[in-house]
Amino acid sequence: MIPTPLTLVALAALTAGAIAALWQGAAWPFVIGPGLAAGAPLVFVAVRLRTQRALDHHPITVSVLSGLGCIIAMVGSLRFGDQHAWTLYTALASLIIWMLWQRDQRRHPPSP
Repeated sequence: MIPTPLTLVALAALTAGAIAALWQGAAWPFVIGPGLAAGAPLVFVAVRLRTQRALDHHPITVSVLSGLGCIIAMVGSLRFGDQHAWTLYTALASLIIWMLWQRDQRRHPPSP
């Protein structure tokens, strides 16, 4: 079981990776990609933590945004080279954490 607070901390740390890429002067795909991949699930999980409702359907929009962030980071790696390829790994880690969290939430809904 993946605790929601741990998920929030992990996604926030991965969002900080996008800020680090911005600070390093990386090209825009290396900033936007990981930011979108971690930011969309981070906002959703934070709102879900406040409401404590069961996850009764797949939030496809959040999954699409997170996946799109990974694609943007991949395109950036192909277009601008591998000097900031680590951002692709942070984007993929965000997508994996998101998928594991929602799988866990659907299997073990929070008790009322």
